[in-house]
Amino acid sequence: AWNVGIQREVSATGSRPAIPRNDRGAINDNRGVVHNQLPLVRIETFLSKRLSALLDLSQWLGWLIAVTVLPPLVISLLTVYPIRRFAVQLGLVARPGGHSTHTNVTPLGGGIGIWSGIVVTFALGTIAVAILRSNTELQSHLPDFVVPHLEGGWSRVAQLWWLLGAGTVLTILGVIDDRGGVNPWLRLAVEFAVAAFVVYGLDFGLTAFISIAWLTKVLSVIWIVGLINSFNMLDNMDGLSGGVAAIIATSMAIVMLTTT
Repeated sequence: AWNVGIQREVSATGSRPAIPRNDRGAINDNRGVVHNQLPLVRIETFLSKRLSALLDLSQWLGWLIAVTVLPPLVISLLTVYPIRRFAVQLGLVARPGGHSTHTNVTPLGGGIGIWSGIVVTFALGTIAVAILRSNTELQSHLPDFVVPHLEGGWSRVAQLWWLLGAGTVLTILGVIDDRGGVNPWLRLAVEFAVAAFVVYGLDFGLTAFISIAWLTKVLSVIWIVGLINSFNMLDNMDGLSGGVAAIIATSMAIVMLTTT
């Protein structure tokens, strides 16, 4: 209501009146009530930055989809089809029972298609960056916003492939588990080893606004293992695990692409 009063006064007089503030920058109204507008300013600034980032993103969304969405989609489809067709011969089938909601024998091994789509796409991307970063003639055919990121992308290639290697270990573990089962303790040990490598070896992890480094690293390892098993337990309906993963990945992509 106070803001509306100010807007009306501006409309009537053509100028904004002086806003009474206390010594900490908070606003005092005529009744002596203090209004701290800092949260509102922060929200407005945050929304303004997000809108600006989305407008910038719209200019090269076509390139983004062509490079990061279509290749893994096509590769995954091409990979999953033969796995689905020969699932019985490969021993990759889920029979009704247990925590599964399937009423018929259902092919497994969809994770191989997801793994192929990701790894092959990144392999092609790595090769492309390696060629483009040293070839100015080819760079002239790229959009202007891509070229400044070539060196930065190349500087993270080693870390990227170590991370993909960790994911590959988990994929192999999952395929073996789908075929004949893996001892739960062995599976948990491998998951903790992979998570520890990612956190302590590659320096990925959460902060949770906690300044105690050893605690955040331990929490990161536990979080990664928990996340792995959460998706494993979600895999009891067709499309459930992949659908949830797609929603999460899309949400993360939007946040990262609109954050400067």
